[in-house]
Amino acid sequence: STGGLHTCVLDIEGKIFCWGKGNFGQLGNNTLTTISHIPVEVDMSGNLENIRFSQINSGYEHTCAITETKKEIYCWGRNYDGQLGDGTVDYKMRPEKVKFGNLDDDVIFKAVSASVIHTCAIDNMNRVYCWGKNEGFFSNSEGTTLIPSKIDTNIILKNGNLVSIVTGTTHNCVLDDMGEV
Repeated sequence: STGGLHTCVLDIEGKIFCWGKGNFGQLGNNTLTTISHIPVEVDMSGNLENIRFSQINSGYEHTCAITETKKEIYCWGRNYDGQLGDGTVDYKMRPEKVKFGNLDDDVIFKAVSASVIHTCAIDNMNRVYCWGKNEGFFSNSEGTTLIPSKIDTNIILKNGNLVSIVTGTTHNCVLDDMGEV
């Protein structure tokens, strides 16, 4: 997954390796590396030690990943607009769990997409959540959302199930299993 000036890959064991510019923690190796020309493993020490990932997506200066077993979302890197979804605007040098609040235990995430100033995800109930800076492209209001906000998808989802989401700088698109965008 390529970001603005960094790249991350997921290996077959569910580990993530990143390289490129790391001045905001976007390499996830618990340092503020100016640049790494070789892949470095994302720091999963301590309470993150047994977590493995099944999906990653890099934004301009942050990356988010979905865990393999619990299907939770973790993000790291630059966070000036709340795009990490942890309730702060502090950048993180290693994965931090996104704070979804009071979700049901059976909710799992199947897709995540990181942009420049925001991030969005889809859960197994076809709900879309976005967080970060909103300039009117994930709700009718503007501002910064430091934790995920559920987006009304009734106007876009007519039939089928949502399967993927992509975030651009100022727009988002979803794809359903009927091939509709």
